[in-house]
Amino acid sequence: METFSPNKELESARKAPKEERKEKLEEFKEKLAFQKEGIAEMQAELIAEIRKNPDITTQEFEDKASKYTQKFGLDQFQHKTAVLTFQEYQSSQCHA
Repeated sequence: METFSPNKELESARKAPKEERKEKLEEFKEKLAFQKEGIAEMQAELIAEIRKNPDITTQEFEDKASKYTQKFGLDQFQHKTAVLTFQEYQSSQCHA
């Protein structure tokens, strides 16, 4: 799937000519719903992976996250957020 950046897409829909705006907003809503469902699936699967393999490396995590990034059209910011969240988790585990 091509990258879907919600903020950029919404701005584009808002700037579309009036006669195209409604259709673009509907398309935006469909893509956003698909992506949100994908993010929820990604989160559940990656949490399960961490529980199965608590010693997973950042690279292994990022490789697994990349599959979801591509499948659900996540943008670079969304992908990086997942990786940074994992790194925060790792850091908190080291200090626990």
